[in-house]
Amino acid sequence: MLYSLFNMVIKDLKLILRNKQLMITSFAFPFIVFFIFSFSFSDLMNRKPVIEPFKVAVVDYENSNLTTTLISNFKANESFSNLVRLEVVTMENAKLKFSQNKLTAIVEIPSNFSQSLYYCENEPLKVTINEKEPLKGTVFKNIMESYSKFVSSVEAGVNTLYNSIEYLDLTPKEKEKYIEQFSVKLILSSLDRGSFFQENKYENIPSSSSLQYFMFSISLVFIMYIALTAGTFIIQEKNNGCLYRLKTAPSSSWLITLSKCLSFSLFALVQALIFMLPIAFLCGVSLAYNFVSLLVLLLVAIFFIVSFAILSSTFFKSEEACILFGNIFIFLLAIIGGSFIPLQLMPPELQNISMFTPNYWLIKGFLSLINFQSLYSQRHVLIALVVLTIIFLSTFAHRIKIEER
Repeated sequence: MLYSLFNMVIKDLKLILRNKQLMITSFAFPFIVFFIFSFSFSDLMNRKPVIEPFKVAVVDYENSNLTTTLISNFKANESFSNLVRLEVVTMENAKLKFSQNKLTAIVEIPSNFSQSLYYCENEPLKVTINEKEPLKGTVFKNIMESYSKFVSSVEAGVNTLYNSIEYLDLTPKEKEKYIEQFSVKLILSSLDRGSFFQENKYENIPSSSSLQYFMFSISLVFIMYIALTAGTFIIQEKNNGCLYRLKTAPSSSWLITLSKCLSFSLFALVQALIFMLPIAFLCGVSLAYNFVSLLVLLLVAIFFIVSFAILSSTFFKSEEACILFGNIFIFLLAIIGGSFIPLQLMPPELQNISMFTPNYWLIKGFLSLINFQSLYSQRHVLIALVVLTIIFLSTFAHRIKIEER
């Protein structure tokens, strides 16, 4: 059986390679379309931040474990450090850099900072803003004021606790100890790197550059066109009687189905890799981290698309009708599903509609993998596509068996 399958796959591949128009189109057009779309959307998908990261000098007069922890946690927070670059210096050094316009602000931590936090006195930090950078200065001022309000909320929480435990049967020393523990816990939470500055992401589409995005989305479209060719090949063999003469080999319906699916899937995989790998190398798109996962997703996508095209061929009697319907269908999927218009740039309403297309889930899966997510995170999509592929192939095998009769 395996030998027969191998021979049938080789025969189909030879027929594919003889189609010069298909070979030229599948090799040249993906690159042309890719460069047109990737450079058209490059500015929209690679926007620079409105405010570039700015430097702030910190003068720590207390230089205690608490202030060191505070500064370290601010530096370690990615959301904060992407905008503000803290540098601990002496006052003389800070003034020198400030006069040279190398700093947006100077923050002075007083010598009694830890004590003021402990007693919720909210001792103000002295902040000097560079008037030559009003936008950055205003942003940093708002950040510092919001932190001050957070400390004030700690004070309000302690006062509320104090009023509440007045009615408890506790000694004054027990009350004081309880309030101190609670105060320290709240203060430490205010110094925690994750509780104060958090980045909220509202979009559910992973970020990418235009090169990364269209490298896969354009591949997806041309895999669909290769699959459409599979449909026309099958219709041609049906009309010529070749498909049913294979039954005399003898070849089962499943053997014929698998040979068609494997031959066109193998051709589509080679074409996709010939297109994607040079693009990734020349444009500096790294695929090494999740290459195996990306390959698995690509294989599942190819088998799904080819199996759907093979099944669809049973509903058409002429190649022309199949090509006309296929072109319209693929074009609509490409527009709605995000192959031509990036999903990140679509309004939420259109994104919701695109969720009904396979393009959406495959593109989103690819973007997730290049953003260092695991293949396991895409398990629901992969399982659904594998199940649908089996259903499509089983239905095709059943239909050609019925049609032969």
